[in-house]
Amino acid sequence: AMKLEDFIVCEDVRLEVSGMMTLVGFFAGALRIPNPGSLKLSFALVVEGMKGIDRFLLLVETRVGKDVLSKTGVIECKRQPGVDSHTIVHTISPFPAPRPGKYDIRVTIETSSATETFTKTIAIDIGPQPAPGRGPDKAPA
Repeated sequence: AMKLEDFIVCEDVRLEVSGMMTLVGFFAGALRIPNPGSLKLSFALVVEGMKGIDRFLLLVETRVGKDVLSKTGVIECKRQPGVDSHTIVHTISPFPAPRPGKYDIRVTIETSSATETFTKTIAIDIGPQPAPGRGPDKAPA
């Protein structure tokens, strides 16, 4: 059975010539953008339990509540069947952010024997950035 090992959301994922991945702008907590609109988001998803699977179908959608904001077509992916884990890297650009709220990134993986959906929720706030040295919970000096 497929099992989610990690689901990291960031600004960009760069695949280096060495085969390593560089995660740029990792989001830990709420994301604040200055105005409603769209932005670029990437994710790295690590799924265990894929040994013996040489191909799968991938579908990515973003939602706020029940509203589907974006959806990819079905993406056919190939992989090495002898390896148990698989890292999926995907960029959503533009990522729609029309209002503040909790946004779900839903990734569905379909193999010949199973279908699993993994969800990562991120909070997006809209407004100016706090002054340096002042977080939202710190009063001015």
